[in-house]
Amino acid sequence: MTFYTDNSNIDEYKYYVYNYSGGYAGDELSYSGARVTVYYGSQTSETFHVPINQIGRTWNVFSIVDGEIVIENTITP
Repeated sequence: MTFYTDNSNIDEYKYYVYNYSGGYAGDELSYSGARVTVYYGSQTSETFHVPINQIGRTWNVFSIVDGEIVIENTITP
């Protein structure tokens, strides 16, 4: 996924991972070993690993607010 904008009206982006195949109340996502790597140009900026031992289907990975990465790293139902 690439973020590019010249729209000054948008100052926040949120990045989520959703487990479509897992059970609603299960912990499959948290034990999936998933990771998200963010690149700035060709260099790694951040790498996020799914939090372990949490129940839910939605991994709220990070936000970009005014060009800065804000770590969320939580799982919710």
